[in-house]
Amino acid sequence: GGTNLEGLFHLKWQISVYAIDREYITMNHGPGLPGRVDVGERIDASTVETVRSTAHELGQPSRSWFSPLARLICTTVHTDDRSTTRSVNNDGGSGFAFSLLAVRIYTGRRHQIRAHTRHVGRPTVADALYAPRDVLVSGKDAGFIL
Repeated sequence: GGTNLEGLFHLKWQISVYAIDREYITMNHGPGLPGRVDVGERIDASTVETVRSTAHELGQPSRSWFSPLARLICTTVHTDDRSTTRSVNNDGGSGFAFSLLAVRIYTGRRHQIRAHTRHVGRPTVADALYAPRDVLVSGKDAGFIL
């Protein structure tokens, strides 16, 4: 482990020679992916003005793998003086579809997961820097159904 200087250097060495797998779970916009997706788009992290990394041919080599774990449906609750209605998105209804993805990264570029999920059309949920404004969800009146 990285509990002392020697352990820290050993950990950094293992990462630099790709001896350690790095896996994450993310919640993303969209109904999910059809199966395991390999994303090898290069990441350009040189944009100092926006702080956002992008998938771009002039960027550094990078690789991520996405595997679908679950599909989530968000129900929106509308209340008025008389009633409460729940509307559920089921590929065409109102509401929002989300997916839970297992993410494994081979390289570790700045904001790599966020840039790659946006590149494949599944930006991370509640990410004001990478998700388009029209898909941001406040969660104030939302509930989730798995």
